[in-house]
Order: sequence, then C-alpha cells, then structure tokens
Amino acid sequence: MTEKKLSVGTKLGYAIGAFGDAIPLNIFNFYFLFFLTDIAGVAPVKAGMVSSIAVLWNGVLDPFIGYLSDNSKSRMGRRRSFMAKAVFPYGICMYLIFSDLPLPSNIKVLYFMVIAMAYYTCYTTYVIPFFALGGELTDDFEERTSVRAWGSAVGYATMILALALPPMIVAFVEETLDSSPVQGWRTVGTVFGILIILGMSICLLCTKGKEAANPSPAQGEKEKRKNFFLSYLEVLKLRPVRFLGITVFFWAMAAAAASGGAVYMLTTNFQVTAGQQSLYFTCIGLFSVLWAPVINGLGKKFDKKHVYCCAMLFSGTVLCLFGIIGVKSFEWAIAMAFFFTFGNTTFFTVYFSLMYDLSELDEYVNGEERIGAMAGLMDLIQKCGTAVSMQLLGVFLQFGGYDVAGQEAKAAETIISANTLLPGILGVCAGLLAIVYPVTKARHQALKRALEQKKTGKPHSEAGFEKLIRR
Repeated sequence: MTEKKLSVGTKLGYAIGAFGDAIPLNIFNFYFLFFLTDIAGVAPVKAGMVSSIAVLWNGVLDPFIGYLSDNSKSRMGRRRSFMAKAVFPYGICMYLIFSDLPLPSNIKVLYFMVIAMAYYTCYTTYVIPFFALGGELTDDFEERTSVRAWGSAVGYATMILALALPPMIVAFVEETLDSSPVQGWRTVGTVFGILIILGMSICLLCTKGKEAANPSPAQGEKEKRKNFFLSYLEVLKLRPVRFLGITVFFWAMAAAAASGGAVYMLTTNFQVTAGQQSLYFTCIGLFSVLWAPVINGLGKKFDKKHVYCCAMLFSGTVLCLFGIIGVKSFEWAIAMAFFFTFGNTTFFTVYFSLMYDLSELDEYVNGEERIGAMAGLMDLIQKCGTAVSMQLLGVFLQFGGYDVAGQEAKAAETIISANTLLPGILGVCAGLLAIVYPVTKARHQALKRALEQKKTGKPHSEAGFEKLIRR
C-alpha cells in the first residue's frame, strides 16, 4: 500500500464498483419485504422470516469470504479474483429474486428463501473483497475517508436508480404494455441485473494493477497455518473492534427499520402514486449524494470518530421527534428523510474508514494485516442487526393489523412507529455507544509510527495509543 494521494480516476473506478453493493442492498432492504407481501402474497411474518434468514446467511458467509480473500494467492489479486467470480451469477439472482411463480404457499416461501440465500451468496462474494480492496488502495488516514466518500457518493447516486426506478418500471409495464405487476417486477429484476453486471465489470477493469501485492510466501505460509476461528478470535479480542461492532449492530437495526418500513408508509398512510413514490426515493438518494461531500469535509476538519457519533445521535433524535409529533403528510415524510439520511450517509461513509484503520492495530498486536477478515466480521455484525430488524418489522406488521379488514387505523399507526420511534431509539443508542470508541486520528498516527518501527526492528514506544491495545 501507499500513502500517496490517489488519482481521481482510481477513486472513481473503485467507486463505480458500488453498483454491486448499493443496488442489490437497497432494492432488497426497501422492496423485497413489500414484494413478498403485496405481489407474491406471502404472509408478513413469513416474509420477515425469509428476509431475515437470507440476511443472516449473508452475515454468516461474510467472515468466511473475508478470511478466504485474505489468504488467496490468485494472479488476479486476492480481492479482485473473488469479485470477478460473482459478476454473472449475481445478475441472474437479481432477476430471480423478483420473479413470482405460481407455486403453493409453502413451496413459494421455500423458493424465495433459496433464491434470496443465493442472491446474498453472490453479494458477499463480491462485496467483502470490494470493501477490503478500498482499504488496500492506500493506508493514508484521510485518503481512506476520501475513498469511501467517493464510493458513498456513487453508491448513493446509484441508490436513486435502485429506489426511484422500480415503481416507475412497474407502472410502465402495467399501463403501457398492459401487463401485470408480476411481469413489472420481473422487468425490474432484468434491468438491475444488467446494471450491476456493467458496474462491477467496470470496477474490475479500472482497479487492475492497483491492488496491494499478495503476501510473500513466508507470510502466506504463516497465514495458512492459522485457522479460521483463531483468526477471527484474535480480531475480536481487539477492544476497538468490539466497540465499533456494537455501534454497527445498532445502526444497522435502525437503517433496516427505516428502509423496510418506508414503502408501507407511502402506500398505506399516504396512498401515493408511483410517481410520488419515485420522487420520495429520488429525494433520499439526492439527499445522500448531497450529504456525502459535507461529511467528507467534516471528516477532514474534525476527527471522523466525532462526526460518526454526532451524526447518528442527531438523526436518531430527529426521528424520535417525528414519532412524537407525527408524520402528517407526504411532504413531512420527505423532510424526515432529509434528516435521517445525514446519519445514514455518515454511517456508511465513515464506518468503513474506521474499519480500515483497525487493520493496522491488528497488524501491530497480532502481526497480521487482515482487512478482509475485518470487513467480513463487521458485515456479519451489520447483517445480524439488519436481520433482527427485518423480522421485527414483519412481526410489527402482522400484529399491527396490516392487510386485515377493519384494522386500517391501527396498521397505519404501527407503520409510522416503525418508521420513526423504532429506528430513532436505535440510532440514538448507536450514537451514544460510539462516544466510547477509542480510535482517534492522533492515536492512529502514533500507532502507525510504532508499527513502522516495529516492522523494521527499531525500538518503539506505545505512548499515545495505549487505549487501543488495552484488552
């Protein structure tokens, strides 16, 4: 790796790879539960179960893919080789996950569970090495934040497509082509399957030769002897890793609740048209794009740890306030989205940068640089939070009277709570817990100086980063 500033072309080429992350993740989080309940006819609790099992499967795979990519010796590069294998299967799964078949109820649930697990297998195979690749392009403290800001900006621009286009595509297929919503959603899967294949392919081409070199044979033999569980146990023993993981879990729950509940709020509480629904999600994407450079600037002016915790506290508090005073109209929902996206964009921009910084701590304490393992572990924690929240949302809908005659008012009230108080309280918890996260810019720089001296056999001091190595 190098501390030199990266070119715009390198950052943009890497960032385009976010097509393989932002599109599948956001379409799943915002639309899959709704697709299951309202298009495929799956009961809310069963739909929540399918979604949560798929996400948990993704989380279980994350550490394995991270470990395998850390130890890969492919000529393509230990990260890019995994990314390349996922490209075409990924596109096919995108089509299948939104393809409803005329199957018996229980068989249909099993079908979607299998397809959703295959979908997330492809997602993990691509995304974990993609995240790790971002940390290997540079080891500069601020440049890593910049790389993630580029990735977030492209990701959120792509998010506009992922969120705004589906209702418009479905409406076009229904009205212009005189077809059914089922065919409309198949078209959604086809369009976005093609888009993610193109985006991932461009990333692979633009990052060719930019990845850090594979470990030397001697180091590789050492890694090979260290088994999977011991590797992750060593990472988990690092105190800052545990602190970061707790904040990730709580914010993942908050984000999943706000994402999965949005479509229900729009269609049930405000009875919006396809155009208004697209406008709402376009606004979410635009707000996220607008926030990205602001967050990047704040990360350079202030310690990114403080930006991270303050943003989550702010957005969580605002959601709680909306839960108390109510979301009175479609316009109010857009205003609420503006404030929520500040915390959500900050989380997905800064948390990866914080995670990258922990790789030097791992190398100093354990003698190994395992960005892939770190990415896999954090994504596992994130997916656990997402899975818990999705199942909880399904339970909320089922027992809140969703789609039950005579309980429309109760269902509408439950949906608003699922979009405000639930994610708001979880977001505030994430922000409060982030306050005790110990990695700061000064401590990270002291750690890097000691690491360089340790690697060259020179005397070194742990002054300035004692809190990072405390068990």
